[in-house]
Amino acid sequence: MNNMKQTQDDRTIQPFNCSTIQRACSVHLNARKFLSNLVPQCLRTFCNGLLRFTRNDGLFTVHRSQFTQAAFTLAETLIVIGIIGVVAALTLPNLNHATGDKEKVTKVKKIYSSLTDAFDRAQAVYGPFDEWFNYCPEEGCWDKFPAKRITEFMKVSKECGYDDGCFSDQPFTYEDGTQDDTGYLTTELKHYDAYMFILSDGTSLAFYDKSGYAYLRIIVDIDGPNKGKNQYGSDLFDFYVCYDEDDGARGGKTNYLYPSAFPDLWTDNLSDAYLTAWVIENGNLDYLKATKTSYYTYECPNGKILDWTTNTSCH
Repeated sequence: MNNMKQTQDDRTIQPFNCSTIQRACSVHLNARKFLSNLVPQCLRTFCNGLLRFTRNDGLFTVHRSQFTQAAFTLAETLIVIGIIGVVAALTLPNLNHATGDKEKVTKVKKIYSSLTDAFDRAQAVYGPFDEWFNYCPEEGCWDKFPAKRITEFMKVSKECGYDDGCFSDQPFTYEDGTQDDTGYLTTELKHYDAYMFILSDGTSLAFYDKSGYAYLRIIVDIDGPNKGKNQYGSDLFDFYVCYDEDDGARGGKTNYLYPSAFPDLWTDNLSDAYLTAWVIENGNLDYLKATKTSYYTYECPNGKILDWTTNTSCH
């Protein structure tokens, strides 16, 4: 490398490599030979002005620059942190809630797909569903018998049968928060002969015959017996299989698995009897954000009334 010309213009020389020579040049040095061998004459910057070279009587000396870089004060930093904290406190709960709802929608759709596939496979092996009962055993004909045939094509980790253990023993609640002490969830799961299972993914299933309405009811807890709110429409959902469309099924086709009962009524305002179908069809749980003002009226915070055609969400 060429030696530097010692002219007046070269009183400040700023070499090229901060990481290489900053440690060597951070103290007062007599460095004529070092500089002449290492520092190219053409370079004019060194460490963004943090260090500089001057010439004094033919010797080069390294000095710390008086240059000062801009920075935030402690007060400014604390103010920014405070603003970020406020924004996070306002947005994270809504974000977590939205994420939780999406996970539930995914679980409901997954169990619906699994049940539909198992039901169709069972019919392929054992014939049409409405003919199963022509030759079923007397005990468990309307619940255990179809339950065993359907779950034969599902991954079951535990079969509770008519005993406890597959569903929570805590009180059930409805989507509007009212407790179900003597209603149909408590009655069917704890007092009637619902035949129950737990699947390998932790989902709970209960099969119960609604003979007065000509369908088999399947109650599902997507979180299993030990998690979740134990709330209908939040982690408890139901599905139906119709076996006589002329006997009170109200729109249901024979030998078909539905999310919720009475599909001919999925047309007007939302009712609490059709929450599973709402989740499958509309992909949300916005009825949990709404106020239930009557059996067929769920009013969103923005004033919307949920229905099956126009207001399919609260947004």
